[in-house]
Amino acid sequence: HSSYSLGDIKDLFERYQIPIDCFPSTSPRDAINLAKASKNEGYKIVVAAGGDGTVATIAHGLVNTDVALAILPMGSIMNIARMLAIPNDMELAVALIKIAKIRKIDVGQIIRLNGEKVHEPSYFIEQAGVGFDADYHYYLTALLEKKDLTSIFHLLKLTLPLFGPRIEVEVDGEVVEKKARMVLVSNGPYSGPGLKFAPKAKLNDH
Repeated sequence: HSSYSLGDIKDLFERYQIPIDCFPSTSPRDAINLAKASKNEGYKIVVAAGGDGTVATIAHGLVNTDVALAILPMGSIMNIARMLAIPNDMELAVALIKIAKIRKIDVGQIIRLNGEKVHEPSYFIEQAGVGFDADYHYYLTALLEKKDLTSIFHLLKLTLPLFGPRIEVEVDGEVVEKKARMVLVSNGPYSGPGLKFAPKAKLNDH
């Protein structure tokens, strides 16, 4: 839906008699700050117009507030919208916002990295991973967004090891030790390129 301009979106909201203010973000940090400021500004709903990355970033700024998150699906995959049964059709998504049915969902929280407590909690809606998954996304992002050609070497290198290190995972008080190349924590069924990594997971099962 990248063909929709800001003017098109405004027209849709006007057609459904939904008053809006538009605040284009310049970076992920800017998007988080705008979302956090929405509470102090008295907004009840913040609409994230973009892909899964944009939605997750804005959601990060709304965690632990009473401001609701609405989604306009403008990305190529839209896992989060799919898991919430939000239609890909732009007008139907706006109509859903007009209905204003609010649901609570779960988010994952990362509080430690490399054994150290992080200064600011990091939240995720879809999935978080360590090992191969994290390395793959890091180097792929560097290649696609920063045009770092050395990332090709690192990506190829990731395919070489057959076995990973011994990893200890604690779930509900039970500790599991395994040799693994990666560990994925899924908050919902879909992640990445629309793959169903955790079929039984739901965004609102806690």
